[in-house]
Amino acid sequence: MYEYNNASNDFFHDNDKKANQVTCVFIFGASVVFPLLVLLSYLRILHIPLKSLITPCILTIIFNVALIILRCFRAPCFFIKYYCLVAIETVIGIMSTNAHIAIYMTYAIAPIVSCVYFDKVLTRRISFFGYFMMIVGLVFRANGVSELGITSYSPLRWFVTYAIGFTIEYLLLSFICYAIATRARNLLENVFQRKQKIDYMQQQMIYSFANIIESRDDVTGQHVKRTSAYVRLIAEELKYNGFYADELDDTSLEYICMAAPIHDIGKLKIPDSILCKPGGLTDSEYNHIKSHTIRGEEIIQNTMANLEDEEFLHYARNVALYHHERWDGTGYPMGLSGRNIPLCARIMAVADVFDALVSKRSYKNSFTLDNAFEQLEKGSGTQFEPLIVELFVNQKEVVKQIYRDLN
Repeated sequence: MYEYNNASNDFFHDNDKKANQVTCVFIFGASVVFPLLVLLSYLRILHIPLKSLITPCILTIIFNVALIILRCFRAPCFFIKYYCLVAIETVIGIMSTNAHIAIYMTYAIAPIVSCVYFDKVLTRRISFFGYFMMIVGLVFRANGVSELGITSYSPLRWFVTYAIGFTIEYLLLSFICYAIATRARNLLENVFQRKQKIDYMQQQMIYSFANIIESRDDVTGQHVKRTSAYVRLIAEELKYNGFYADELDDTSLEYICMAAPIHDIGKLKIPDSILCKPGGLTDSEYNHIKSHTIRGEEIIQNTMANLEDEEFLHYARNVALYHHERWDGTGYPMGLSGRNIPLCARIMAVADVFDALVSKRSYKNSFTLDNAFEQLEKGSGTQFEPLIVELFVNQKEVVKQIYRDLN
């Protein structure tokens, strides 16, 4: 059934990819900024010693080349994010060793940028690394300002004086960044946990509702579970093999599986005298049975429109309305054919008919599993989409295991 067990992990992984784009901009942008600074310094527009810019400029180019290589070889997201943030702090640290370049709180850039990852561990580690680079930079600056006569302090006194002040400022900023990352992460995880609880309750309600529907015509609740499992198997096989990639992403796959248990919800509108009739049906009674597809679509539209999002309703309506359409166009209620039948309904048709064949009903005996597979193959190209039948039959052993587990 439909669950969000991995939703938070997927979200944070996806966010890491997007956040990496932000940090990569810093690295790539530096490859433009530093050459520009070198040029302006060479033209004496900026009063920054040229030699103090050469090292960070070269280092930035090296970092850029390495980053391009890492991205070409699809390095893991976690490696890219650490690489970029460490590179930023390293370049800043190298620049700050020169007594002529007064940059201090730029060390907070990496911890601030790290907040977009919502990763408190990352923010803490980058903050510690940035502080280390700042202290190293101050050591070099202490000697530089004394040698250049910029201060009358001794190197030690200058270092202690400035280190204390910058430490307080940096730790305060780092703490704020850490608090933001932690708070954001906790809030997002709470949102996903609550959503998962709501989705779980929703799943159980759908299952219970489906069991009530199926029990009316002498079908056990296991039918609901089996058909849902078969639908998931088919959908995953289609996706794994690259079929219908434009229609079958992760979200649509889950919605199809979620809608599967209520495909026969329209049977609630069919009288028991017809639905549970042990013998053959008259033409009028059969037409009444067939109306459960249209009535199912109406029930879903009228009762669930304010409870579910529109995308789920789309799949639920299509599954309920079209699961009795046939590939050759002789099905009901609309007589659709081929790919004009929604994919979710074509999948549902195979799963539903297969389980109906292997299930004992008041009006028929059950088929063996192998005979049911044979019936599906006979209906391939007429009743069912050949591709779906082929993928389903190819998974015979998995289908049999599902049947044994849920029978």
